[in-house]
Amino acid sequence: MNITPEQANALRKDCKEHIERKQLLDRLNANPDFEALVKHYLEEEPARLTQLYGDPAINLTDKRELHREEIHERLIGIARFAEYLRGIHMLASQAEKQLEDLQKAEAEAVSEAEVVE
Repeated sequence: MNITPEQANALRKDCKEHIERKQLLDRLNANPDFEALVKHYLEEEPARLTQLYGDPAINLTDKRELHREEIHERLIGIARFAEYLRGIHMLASQAEKQLEDLQKAEAEAVSEAEVVE
């Protein structure tokens, strides 16, 4: 890994931010109230909205398409939130690996510099 000290510092900072965001999410997930809220939003709310999508009361109104579009947008929002939460974990895992690789590269550079001297 050949990067400048400035690039290494920027990478380290970026990695730490991803890891801290995951730690924040982990603390939130440890809260039973937050866990219940997220579970409801990610599991129960999509089922409720899907059920509404086929509700005859909505389908018989003249604003049927408007209601269906709103339901569809809500389902997309829920999916994007779930993707965001998964992304936090994925990026943190990658950041941990990058930090580990960076530390190894820096240790190797120090060893090589000592050998040259």
